Amino acid sequence: MKSAIYLTPFLLCVAAARNTRQPTAVVNAGTVVGVATSLPSSTVTVNKFLGIPYAEPPVGSRRFLPPTPVAAFNEQPFNASQWGSICHQQNSGTDNVARESEDCLTLNVYTPARCSGTGRPVLVWIHGGNLQSGTPAQLAFDGTSFASNHDILVVTLNYRLNVFGFPNSPALALTQTNLGFLDQRLALDWVQKNIHAFGGDPAKVTIAGESSGASSVDRLVNTFAPPLKPPFRAAAESSGQATVSGVARDSGPASWAALVAALSCKGDSPAAELACVQAADAVAIRSVVNELNIDFSPVNDRVTQVEVPYLDARAAGHAAQVPLLIATSAQEGNFLAVVYGLDIATFSEAQLLDFLRVTTGGNETLVEAFYGLVQSIRQTDGLSLFHAAAQAYTELVYQCPAKLVSRATAQSGLPAWRYYNNVSFPNIQLPGYPDLGVFHTSDLSLIWGTYPAENATLREAEVSERMQAAWAGFIKDPWHAGPGWDRVDDQGRNVACFGCGSGTEVTLIDEQKVDGRCPFYEGTYQTVKTPYF
Repeated sequence: MKSAIYLTPFLLCVAAARNTRQPTAVVNAGTVVGVATSLPSSTVTVNKFLGIPYAEPPVGSRRFLPPTPVAAFNEQPFNASQWGSICHQQNSGTDNVARESEDCLTLNVYTPARCSGTGRPVLVWIHGGNLQSGTPAQLAFDGTSFASNHDILVVTLNYRLNVFGFPNSPALALTQTNLGFLDQRLALDWVQKNIHAFGGDPAKVTIAGESSGASSVDRLVNTFAPPLKPPFRAAAESSGQATVSGVARDSGPASWAALVAALSCKGDSPAAELACVQAADAVAIRSVVNELNIDFSPVNDRVTQVEVPYLDARAAGHAAQVPLLIATSAQEGNFLAVVYGLDIATFSEAQLLDFLRVTTGGNETLVEAFYGLVQSIRQTDGLSLFHAAAQAYTELVYQCPAKLVSRATAQSGLPAWRYYNNVSFPNIQLPGYPDLGVFHTSDLSLIWGTYPAENATLREAEVSERMQAAWAGFIKDPWHAGPGWDRVDDQGRNVACFGCGSGTEVTLIDEQKVDGRCPFYEGTYQTVKTPYF
């Protein structure tokens, strides 16, 4: 059996060499036929296998149930030349509705076509979107740059979202409620069993993500504590984690009740209500979720998500024994203007107080404390009301948790690296918001090398190359060299920065410049038991 496994990458190379336009690979469910591509700046051919099903479609009687591995493709060979459907989204837009489906549990593989003597390191990317929306089926997450520039195999995956992924029905067993996380785990199992067919090494898998994708990664780290053997050897997290939280998120039960009522599924028992919602049209469910703007959140099941704060447990080694790379951006909170449609220039104190009451659950003591902090930031940092509030949000939700999680990892004896992204460019600002700065998600196109070519500068290209090289270095050698700068120590020191100097070099900064207000938030972290996203 072992000889067959190690022979497969060679056979794949042979198949690709014979027909570079139609690369093929054989996985457990059958043969997949992909497409070949290359970057204008590279001579390396990259084989793309898109929309590969890793689970049976979770439709009909399988809706709201844990995923099951796909037994065999419906078509042989499977045409893997285009992305599959995206999972049903919670958003007010309708542009992608035609692309949405419950039958969405697919993944994409990007691999260099050239032969390799050993299995390649593998990057498995989990997309963000607050666990409500998002997809890797977009050019932003095209793995061609990683594959061609760094000889890394890339996997991106779909998982169920909002009510389809986190229904919160009381009729479901607690351990079968976080379906989206179970999807992620099944995709990782697929990687372990099949990635050798594409030239990847299942022992060299790094899981990574951004925002709720990063918090999904952190959940996997926290729930694969010894003696469990994790299906990954390293974890990288950009703008997210699930070990501490400054804002609670536990509206799922109320959201399920609202959905049941809106669908006229109110019944004599939770089981009857679940059966009724299972039988409802998926698009109708999507419409209700969006019309009512209801939020479906994961639960603390102690299998896929643990109660927070989990810092002491992390420091004591009760987490996957893997190295960590964690990153945040300087002005993450500026993205709130887009999410809530705010006019930054006219943002008022009344709007601030309303926001604080929502995020604190109406705790007037916390509202008063954070209101005072925002006013203090306005005075000390010279910011507008909106930008001072966004800065407090950045520190509470992203910046200070990154410090705490990286420090706890280092205290457990594991390698940890942290960086602060302080660079942005005009051509990656969002339409209608030209001055968001280094906002949440602004680093993605730099990491992936998919920033717009139009109006790109030489410095932008160089920063992207260095940022991607840092990620690639960590993926290739997470136990030693990592991304290429000093590790975080057990006091949380050694923070690297992109954009803190005049050039494109990575520099180490005094962590107090970005972490100085972190002690203010630590009391809040002790009171919240569920991850925010």
